Amino acid sequence: MGDCGADGAMGAALDTVFEDIVKDTCMIDFPKPGVSFITPDDKPNPIVALIDDSNAVMKISFSTFNCSSALKATLFGGEVVLGKWSAPTTRVLKNQSVEITSGDTDGKHEVATAPKVIVVPGYSGKYNKTGMAEISVDMYVLVPKDALGADLSPFQSAEVSV
Repeated sequence: MGDCGADGAMGAALDTVFEDIVKDTCMIDFPKPGVSFITPDDKPNPIVALIDDSNAVMKISFSTFNCSSALKATLFGGEVVLGKWSAPTTRVLKNQSVEITSGDTDGKHEVATAPKVIVVPGYSGKYNKTGMAEISVDMYVLVPKDALGADLSPFQSAEVSV
């Protein structure tokens, strides 16, 4: 994850690498859009279908056991002084570019990129003998725009040989 690139492009410096991902928590959700049908009174079947994408927002989500002060500052803001994270007084959501690489399967893996997401982090944990804190992250995919204001592809995916 890193700063968005210029003119809606994918960021070049993806400096934040997430480690200690909680098993089976990484999810890319590209939901089906809603569909409304127009059916005339004298016809049994619809003649037009209208797509409603208003609730079909693509989301990338995962959780990590890495609760370092540096990662908290990156995700939530605030500052780190002498290794201690101080939360900001107000929450600020950041636009970032993100790249996700899947595990290897049959000598291949998938690389997915989103040039512009809004990062929505959360932090929870139990502080006892068996509990472990974790940070959960939701990233909502936004449509990037080029310098002239034209929409660009919000998400790309490719299968890559290892």
